[in-house]
Amino acid sequence: MSEIVELAHSVENSTASKGMEGRQWMEKFKAMLLLNRFTPGSLISLMTYYARNVQPSVSECQPKPLKVEKLRESISETLRFFLYCYRAQRETFQETERTDYMDTMSDLLAMYIDIELKASKRSDEAQSNISARLTSYLYICLDNSHQHLMDTLLKVQFLSSTYHQILDPLIEKILQMVPEHPINGVMYVRYFLVYRIWKRINKGSPMKDDIAVKAKTSLRSSPPALPEYLVDSVLPKVPNDEKITTEVLLIQKFDLEKSAENFLKFVKDSRELPPVQSPQSTQVCSIDFQMKNREKQYG
Repeated sequence: MSEIVELAHSVENSTASKGMEGRQWMEKFKAMLLLNRFTPGSLISLMTYYARNVQPSVSECQPKPLKVEKLRESISETLRFFLYCYRAQRETFQETERTDYMDTMSDLLAMYIDIELKASKRSDEAQSNISARLTSYLYICLDNSHQHLMDTLLKVQFLSSTYHQILDPLIEKILQMVPEHPINGVMYVRYFLVYRIWKRINKGSPMKDDIAVKAKTSLRSSPPALPEYLVDSVLPKVPNDEKITTEVLLIQKFDLEKSAENFLKFVKDSRELPPVQSPQSTQVCSIDFQMKNREKQYG
């Protein structure tokens, strides 16, 4: 616990944190850092407070390069802190608390991806390095939880071909991390949405045909039994005279953003999330080292 307190002081006094000074919520957050007992419940509350308040900052700073960079550094550092706290007390988390932690971490990672994408427009850093870093963050911060890896992609705002060189390898790596085939109807829809996003990222690219082939192979010929809400509010509408098949769904036009939003609402409301996979490592002190190794692996 003393290590967490020391790290909290480090975050509170860091250059990235000081770059966010002047925001009342940030001052309160830093005070909460120093007073927090870091139980599972209090950690989740702290993360939720940070996520709720940093979201407007992500939107506000978009046209301001200096603020984008400061916010990028602040979110990156805070993510590592939350991850450290989680790993330090992982064994004390109940299953519902672990799901709440993963849900909130997923929200924060989506914001982080958005701010990294915005920062990349004025950065000299190789886009392949940025993509590798994002892949590393997703894998490590989400304990390779398959549903959370994909749901994070569905939450990202700036999913366009503008950021193709970052997003294309990122999505490909995520799809390589998860099982080839979805295990149930909800996972089928989750996979389908990610494949449609990947296809959009490759708009105008010959890769679109390859992605369609991969999607058909992964999703197989037709979806399993699906909840009515997912058919009515998430999947594309299919002509009345046609059977719902993967091939037909992949060519239908629909509002991808709205469908992703409706799907995430369904997941949140139903809590049909399978248990989070146990991580392969229980080490707490090597987060930065692991992230750097993952970046090399995905670079």
